[in-house]
Formats: sequence, structure tokens, C-alpha cells
Amino acid sequence: MNQLQERFVEALASGPLFFQDGLYLKDGRPVPCFNNFGKFGTGRKARLLGQIFADILVNHSPIPISNVDALFGPSYKGSLVVGATAYTLDERYGMEIPFDYDRKEVKVHGDASGQEARLVTNSFPNPARITFIDDVMVSGGTKYDGLDKINAEAERIDAQWSVKSLLVGVDWQFTTPVYDHDVPSGLSDQELTLWKRKHVLEEKGEPATTSFSERTGIPVNSIVTLREAVDYLHQKRISVLINGERKLIDTQVKDNFDQCMEMYGIN
Repeated sequence: MNQLQERFVEALASGPLFFQDGLYLKDGRPVPCFNNFGKFGTGRKARLLGQIFADILVNHSPIPISNVDALFGPSYKGSLVVGATAYTLDERYGMEIPFDYDRKEVKVHGDASGQEARLVTNSFPNPARITFIDDVMVSGGTKYDGLDKINAEAERIDAQWSVKSLLVGVDWQFTTPVYDHDVPSGLSDQELTLWKRKHVLEEKGEPATTSFSERTGIPVNSIVTLREAVDYLHQKRISVLINGERKLIDTQVKDNFDQCMEMYGIN
């Protein structure tokens, strides 16, 4: 890994990447670790996060920053990342790039009275070439939801918006989940999450990142993969939170992680 990636992984080890018994993904699969970018929850940590993402966009992205008109980050964690990134682009590089993030429920009051507004800042120009920014890529559900909201909002106000690229902090390199029954509709988020835990199979679906790009035509880039991050922390003997205590990643923890990647990760 390069120095920027190492800096990012060491920032993850401060709390956003942790190991704990009894963890499940939103899609129902059991996992030994998790990424919670909400742990970048101080001004200093958010600034560091923004610096890393901004440096990637300016110096390492396949999409030239001059071809980016706006940034989007899905709520909730993506809203932190996109705001910190936009701030750093202005502070460090003198680039004032509009950013936005989505509402979990549509707005129908105030300036959206009689309408259904789905975004918060309403700052995108028209037309706009958008870079989608988020914390992680696992199964891709949040990314599809975000695209749906961007497209619905563009249709509502008759704007020409197109998402040109997706940048995530950590690509888990997971496959999509497989269930023993069709996923039901009409359940609450909590009910659906519990249903998925009961019906998810120990089988591999399609590679999530590849599938997303094929379905949407949007290339996906990441700062690191989850394997790279965990291998680096293990090899460099950098401690992380393990069941609430700061410890080194020992052989048992690493073996559990490797087994999970064998079960659900891409080959």
C-alpha cells in the first residue's frame, strides 16, 4: 500500500474498524468485524477523513477532478464523508464543489410544500456530473437507493444529472447475499433485517462491486479493500478494538476473518 492508504488504514484502526462477536450486516450475513465511519466523530477526525478522500479525488482518481461538478454522499455515514471532502477540496485545493446528501424521508413542507424533495442542500448545478462518495461497499444496497433518489430528484426538477463514478473508503470485496426465499415486501426496516438473518444462506452471489458497475455503468474505486486493511494491521501489529478492548489482531481473530472472506468474499 502507498502512504496515503496506510494513513487511512491507521485512521480506521483508531475506532471506525473494529471486531466484535455477534455482528451482522444489514443484508443478514454474520461478520467478525465492521466499519462505522460515525467514529470519525470529532472535528479533527472528520478533517483527516476529508483530507484523505480529497487527496484521492485530486491525485489518484481515474475521473479528473475538473470533470466533477458535484459530490453526493448517502445518509447517514456518506453525508459525513462528502461534507468533509468538499470542505477539504475548498480549503486545500481552492475548489468549491457543491455537495448533497439524501433524506431518509421525503420533505413535503417549507420550500418543498406540495412536492417531495429527496435531497438536503439542493446545491447541484444543472447539468451536473456527479461523483458518488461513501464509506464502504458491501452488497451495494445503499448505492442503488442513492442512485434512485438522485434520479427521482432530477426528474422532479427537470435536471440533467449523471453519476460518473463511485468512490468508497473500503471495498469489502463481498459477493451479494443469497436467501432461501424471495425477500418479502411491506416489512419495516427492523422486520426486514431480522428476516434476512433467518433466511440468508452460506452461499455466494455475484461479486457486488462488479455487479454494480455492470448494472449501472458506473465505475467503482476504493481507497483500500477490507483484506488489505486487516492484513496491514495484522502484519504491522497495530491494535484495534476487539470486543471493546484495544488488542492486536491475533491468530484466532485473523483466522475468523479469513474464514468469513472465504465464505462471502470474491475469489
